[in-house]
This record gives sequence, C-alpha cells and structure tokens, in this order.
Amino acid sequence: MTAPIYVYYELTKYYQNHRRYVMSRSMPQLMGKEIDLTQAEQCSPIIYNSDLDFVNGTAVSYVNGSALDPNAIAYPCGLIAKSLFNDSYALYYTENVNVTNNTPPTRIEFDETNIAWKSDRAKFKN
Repeated sequence: MTAPIYVYYELTKYYQNHRRYVMSRSMPQLMGKEIDLTQAEQCSPIIYNSDLDFVNGTAVSYVNGSALDPNAIAYPCGLIAKSLFNDSYALYYTENVNVTNNTPPTRIEFDETNIAWKSDRAKFKN
C-alpha cells in the first residue's frame, strides 16, 4: 500500500447523537471564552467540577497536583467535553517475520499531525 493510509476506528454502543449529549456543551467556552453560571447551565449534567470525578465530596481529579474546586464551573463543561477516549492500538508489518529465528514484526509508526479538521482547529481553543 502507498501512503497515506487512513485507519477507521469504530466505537459501539456510544450514542453521541443522543439529544442530551449533543446539547450538553458550551460553544463559547470551547472557543476559549470564560462563561458564568447562567451560560454553564446549558452544560447540564456536567456544570461544576463536583459533577466530574468527586466521590463523596472528595476530589479525585487534579490539575498540576492541585485538587479541583468542587464548586467551580467545570472547564470544559458538558458531556461532550467529558468524553475522553484513551484507547490505544498498534499496527505491525508482519511480512518479514520469521518464527524460527525470532524476527519480530515491525511496528508501524503513526503520523498524528493534522488529524483534526481545519475548521475545528480554527474554532476551538486548547
């Protein structure tokens, strides 16, 4: 095969087109603007840090070693922003593998640059 080769990654039983999921976000916040509580209410059910990873009022989420304030607005807020996938995968080239002399498969490196649409890179802030 000749480059570029695109890999399709499928998630099952993940309903990101559900109305509650789609509406749970703050576009101004995702574009880098600070929002107040009235604007953050559209992020329901993830409005405050306490809606994230707090167990019985105890923070289990930290940023740079400091616990998040459970009463502060979550940045980013909303279900969409809370969707984070940490799946990992690897592809290997196996044509020259030789089991008799333990020649291992060659790992294929991925180019992870320019993987977001240009329109999203221009719109959303880090």
